[in-house]
Amino acid sequence: MDRFGIQDIISFQYDRPLIWYRNQIVILTSHLDGLRSIAGVPFAIDAFAVAYITSGECVAEINGNTYTLKVGNIFILSPTHTCRLISPSSDFCLRTLVLDNSMSSAGTYLTYLTKSERWTHSYFNPGIQPSASEFELMSKCLDRIEEQILRTDSANHDSMVHLAVDWHNIELDSIMKKHFEEWKNTGQKPSRSNSIAQELLLHIINNYRTQHMVSFYAEKMCLTPQYLNQISGKALGATVSSIISSLLYSTARSMIISTDMSIQEIASELSFADQASFSKFFKKMSGNSPASLRKKQPDSI
Repeated sequence: MDRFGIQDIISFQYDRPLIWYRNQIVILTSHLDGLRSIAGVPFAIDAFAVAYITSGECVAEINGNTYTLKVGNIFILSPTHTCRLISPSSDFCLRTLVLDNSMSSAGTYLTYLTKSERWTHSYFNPGIQPSASEFELMSKCLDRIEEQILRTDSANHDSMVHLAVDWHNIELDSIMKKHFEEWKNTGQKPSRSNSIAQELLLHIINNYRTQHMVSFYAEKMCLTPQYLNQISGKALGATVSSIISSLLYSTARSMIISTDMSIQEIASELSFADQASFSKFFKKMSGNSPASLRKKQPDSI
């Protein structure tokens, strides 16, 4: 499976120019031609991605479940989702906002959003069918982000970009909240395995920076590590350890690229025993040392 970071996405060839900010925020609009390199191939993005389907339709396999992406739909993907695009129509086009997994750099409201109950619900139900007015509202939010990214002569450029991203996330959260309440009112209940997986995912999101061991989550949920891994594999498509590692790697990568923190400070922030163990983990995940990744970063907007 291919795993892409924001830097990888920026380097891809698309049928329309990308708009990006400091390797942290990307807005891409792509027709079928711009997706041929990943169509049919399983991939994951080390970032949060919100995709707006602007025309056509496509079947997507997300964490082993199949969804139909249709015009007017919104799909929300996290760093722990795996995705595969299947049989896109000839007019399939999507506009996607990709946010770096470093919460502080991508917008402060994302921190709250990812820790909410409706976010864990969206992990298992990534598709939203907004009204036409809601979809238009979110399109305007993307327009606002693009405008602020391109205003490089603004004295408050960074603040305006982050404010526009937070505005987008707050509007999205309002739509998510409405649709989540509607879903709850239907009386639908998740299966036992999905309920456990939702609780597990929420615990991981809240604790992965400090708690790396499966035993911590098993004890917290009064389950055996073996059973928890079985549920995780079935509902989330990955073991507990691999989900934690994926989030740790995504967050570490973002910190290396988008902050001035030293490697030692990042290792400490993510609760590694020392810099050596952090570097060993990072190189195992990426094939590069943290220091070499930092040296490779080009200048950006």
